[in-house]
Amino acid sequence: MKIFTLPNNKGTFTNIDGELHFLDCFSKEWEPFCIDYKDVLDESEIKTLKQKLGDFTMYRTYGSWGNPLSFQGL
Repeated sequence: MKIFTLPNNKGTFTNIDGELHFLDCFSKEWEPFCIDYKDVLDESEIKTLKQKLGDFTMYRTYGSWGNPLSFQGL
């Protein structure tokens, strides 16, 4: 598993089955990165993540955060 941490401690990321995930600082578990929060990363950071981790998708949630069936790929 490739893991990459952005400079300035902006987050630690990995690519799991073609989906971008971040390391949750509280649970210490990998969580899907939701496209609704894409604005926290600039285009150069997204490009760097794709270079380091390979191509990936981001997810948008519909419904409850606690329901993994509520994720739909984009």
